Amino acid sequence: MKWSGSILHPEMQWEAISQSRAITTNEQPWDEDPEVGQMPTETRSALVDVLAPQTSTPDLSWVCFWEGFAGIREFLPSVPRVQVPHRSYVLVHATVKRVGDGPLLVGPPLRDLGPNLWWPDDRSWCVASEIDFRWTYVGGSAECIQAVLRHERLEALPANPAQRADLLGDSINTPGGRR
Repeated sequence: MKWSGSILHPEMQWEAISQSRAITTNEQPWDEDPEVGQMPTETRSALVDVLAPQTSTPDLSWVCFWEGFAGIREFLPSVPRVQVPHRSYVLVHATVKRVGDGPLLVGPPLRDLGPNLWWPDDRSWCVASEIDFRWTYVGGSAECIQAVLRHERLEALPANPAQRADLLGDSINTPGGRR
């Protein structure tokens, strides 16, 4: 974060940290912005390393994909749906390991969609990637969360329900400078 002058904290937002100061060089440490509403395959793979040992049911996990992704309704017309306020998801199942192995849903016009919601059958943890944001939350036991925070391939910070989780939630770093 040194290149941008941003401050690392649990409520930081991509839009704020990637533009937090007038950048005078092209030395951003990334090639592309993170995708909105998607958990990258590399992140899923690292989470499997951490989460598989944290469940007694690694052979059965439940995975939800937002049904608003282009083509998903046509590709999966008869799978069960999960309704939450303002969202509808298709529900499929897979082993925990399979979720980290790459595409779960592949076929025209689908690409490698990451799950928006994912949990093992014993409900020992839950992973959520909101479709409108660039981040993922993991809920679980204190031991589980510590394992996520310590994993070398994950960029993770502790969060709590009182923190804002919206595009204006970063009260420290803001596009164009600090508040």
